[in-house]
Amino acid sequence: MAPDQARTNNKDIARVSVIVPVFNHESFVEEAVLSALSQSHPIFELIAIDDGSTDGSLERLRLLEQKDRRVRIHSQTNRGASATINRGLMMAAGDWIAVLNSDDRWLPERLARLLEIAMLKDAKVVFSRSLAIDEMGEPLDQHHSWCVMYETLMHHLTSAGLSQALCRGNPVISSSNFFFHRSALKRVGMLRHRRFVADWDWALRAVLQDSLQCQWCHEPLLEYRVHSTNTIRKSGLRSSIEIARMLSGMQITFPAYALALSPALLAFQRDIRQHVARDAYAKGQNQSDARHLQERSQSEAVRFALETERDQARSALDALQTEHDRARMAYTAEIARLEEVLVQERSQSEAVRFALETERDQARADQRASHEAHEHAVEQLEAATLALKLERESRLGHRLRKLWIR
Repeated sequence: MAPDQARTNNKDIARVSVIVPVFNHESFVEEAVLSALSQSHPIFELIAIDDGSTDGSLERLRLLEQKDRRVRIHSQTNRGASATINRGLMMAAGDWIAVLNSDDRWLPERLARLLEIAMLKDAKVVFSRSLAIDEMGEPLDQHHSWCVMYETLMHHLTSAGLSQALCRGNPVISSSNFFFHRSALKRVGMLRHRRFVADWDWALRAVLQDSLQCQWCHEPLLEYRVHSTNTIRKSGLRSSIEIARMLSGMQITFPAYALALSPALLAFQRDIRQHVARDAYAKGQNQSDARHLQERSQSEAVRFALETERDQARSALDALQTEHDRARMAYTAEIARLEEVLVQERSQSEAVRFALETERDQARADQRASHEAHEHAVEQLEAATLALKLERESRLGHRLRKLWIR
């Protein structure tokens, strides 16, 4: 069994790379990193990428890097969460990859449990239940609006299954819940450049591909922090538009799930209309506001068209990047195959050389033995000839003596 395959099938030696995208989470990033470093299943590496933070996040990361050699720190100008995670995915060297946002935390047994489920179910992607915590790291009250929303998602998941639940909402909640084998990237691809729902988009693409055998762990192994700077809190009309576009695209990509995706798509389209209607009512109280609304609508239409073009360009770029990734992976696999062939050919060549040298040595030994046998035969012949000569001379002398006597 190849070493990579052995690590894939053995959770005790599986190498896990952890990607931590960081942006202005000075208060939380140390907790996040330490929760990954203290996993009961030791991680292989932690790649933290600071996405242009303006607070002390990068300085805290540098201190953590000095204390643990598994921590690797990179920094860049602000590119957004999806691009930052994608950069980390390209750097990761582990067999399994996990993502942890810099404001969330993992429970100590998370990786061990997810690896156990992956091995047991032959799954390439595993998600888990989440537990919401506040800025101080304490669990949210069960009556909190977030908890109520999440329990609704869990009810859908329990009653209809993971794929149907993801068609109606996002029980995965965050990219901090991503845990997958690196081979899954060949099928799913990198994260798309979405402002609000990149995690839902990737999870849907993964789960709706049945070949990946995605699994759900019902144990709460992720602590998702709800605070004032969560991206989802900045949503509204723009997030509804992004979600509607995403779900519409999924219907085209996965026609078998088009019907299952329809209720959520209709709900967000209705939400968009309500947003627009509220804006129109609020801005339409007088003629001046009406003109302003018209100008705003035109501006929104232009912006919508520009964002559509931008999204299409990013999708095209994602497709090119995915193709590049596949080509690079194929190239790497081919190099590995050729190296294996070279090793085999070298082994065969050594075996042939050893056989030829053995045959040569045997021939030389046979030749020496034949030469020695020949010399021995010559010596015996010479001895026999001398003995015959002596016998002949003896007989001749005997005859001469008889004649002399007579």
